[in-house]
Amino acid sequence: MKSIRFILIFILIFLVGCAPPPSYYQRKNTKRTKMRKLKIGLTKTFKQNALTLKAFGSYNVLVNKKAKGTLHDGQTYQVGIYQGKRVVIAKQKVYDKQIYLQGQTGGEILEINGVKYRGNFYIEVLKNRFKVINHLELEDYLYGVVGKEIIHSWPFETIRAQAVIARTYTLHNLNKHKEDGYDLTDNSSSQVYGGLNAESDKIRKAVDKTVGEVIAYHKKLANVYYYSSCGGHTENIQNVWYIKKSFAYLRGKRCAYCRTAPVFKWEAKLKFSEIKTVLEKKGYKMGEINKIKVRRYFKSGRVRDISIHWRGGAFSMKATDFRAFFYKHLKSTMFKLNNKRDSVYFKGKGFGHGVGLCQYGAKGMSDKEYSYKTIIKNYFPKTEFKQWTKL
Repeated sequence: MKSIRFILIFILIFLVGCAPPPSYYQRKNTKRTKMRKLKIGLTKTFKQNALTLKAFGSYNVLVNKKAKGTLHDGQTYQVGIYQGKRVVIAKQKVYDKQIYLQGQTGGEILEINGVKYRGNFYIEVLKNRFKVINHLELEDYLYGVVGKEIIHSWPFETIRAQAVIARTYTLHNLNKHKEDGYDLTDNSSSQVYGGLNAESDKIRKAVDKTVGEVIAYHKKLANVYYYSSCGGHTENIQNVWYIKKSFAYLRGKRCAYCRTAPVFKWEAKLKFSEIKTVLEKKGYKMGEINKIKVRRYFKSGRVRDISIHWRGGAFSMKATDFRAFFYKHLKSTMFKLNNKRDSVYFKGKGFGHGVGLCQYGAKGMSDKEYSYKTIIKNYFPKTEFKQWTKL
């Protein structure tokens, strides 16, 4: 019995030792078309002068394409800056101004200051601060974008729609930050990207089920946008960003599907003194504000422009600019206002700019069992579905 027990224990140890790493180390999508690589600026690192790295799988440390060291599986490394201009990894050789961390098999994960990421990494020193760029495949990037931009518990068709739109946005906006050495950022100036921490099986499945799929207009990638909720009516793109070019698939239309959004209706209050302080910092000159008026509305119900009044003077400004200055209070430009004493009160609808995909509207359509393609066609009419490799 003892010999049998010993054999069983040996077999168990052998199997555990040979077991594959946890499932999140592996790419789940085996139907990759053309592997498009992206460079994503990890903006949270741009103000750091120290990094903590943990390797899941082994990485080669390259300087000018030459191997200079290794980050070993399961090991944690402290990374600092030497003489204000060189990357140094504790207990290892001082490296150059820029190093490249390349996974040895392609399925490695690197944890940077507590956030896990797929792919490879450029680490560079600029002005005594780190600039870290995540170099990874498009579909792997989308796992961390879709998982950050939408609620995981939402219907699967909504998430599939988000995956297609996020992929289209990504490819249409490549090289947006070319002068900085990367394609896109990981924050809202591009798309919010949370790395592996933002993933789930449901998110990965939605991305995998739409692999390579984008929407196009006249055989070119569509220029797409998305936001939380439209408040009952989407908006023409030229009314939001005041551009001359019009897009047939980015025109305002009624939306009957987002009424369940938490901020379908909202209210806000701003004191005149607070408005004056902010606007003066932006370069506007005025007296003590006593009134704010809406000058014009668009057909959608969004405000086109407002006027700021004080005794003996007034000026007007675009509602989109005003909202940008007070975005923490004003969820959208679809509002009505009322002046009382020393403040202005807002009653509004929707959350976001209103151009393109209304995410809560997409959820509402999924709840009514519409497919992801029907959802996308509703918010981007006249577009067609394509594989990006064929455009």
